[in-house]
Amino acid sequence: MKERLKELINVRLGITQAEFADAVGITQAAISQYLSGSREPSAKILTQISKIYHVSTDWLLGVTSKNSVNLTALGNFYCKHCDKKYRLLGIEK
Repeated sequence: MKERLKELINVRLGITQAEFADAVGITQAAISQYLSGSREPSAKILTQISKIYHVSTDWLLGVTSKNSVNLTALGNFYCKHCDKKYRLLGIEK
């Protein structure tokens, strides 16, 4: 799962760990632990990540290599938690 989170944060969104943590409602230390593999997010946190960033929990967990949410069709989306508009790759402020 840590590789999927790294891909989501760094490649797909291009945001900082702090921005990601703020949007999800957790600490940056928790994200750091998820990314290092020393801790796993709870089902509640996985669901939040899935809803906020429009990715499937199966994809996050590594159950499937294909994300069931079509991000290309989604285009831009607005994250109310961090007050930013995201594109498929990168971020618009």
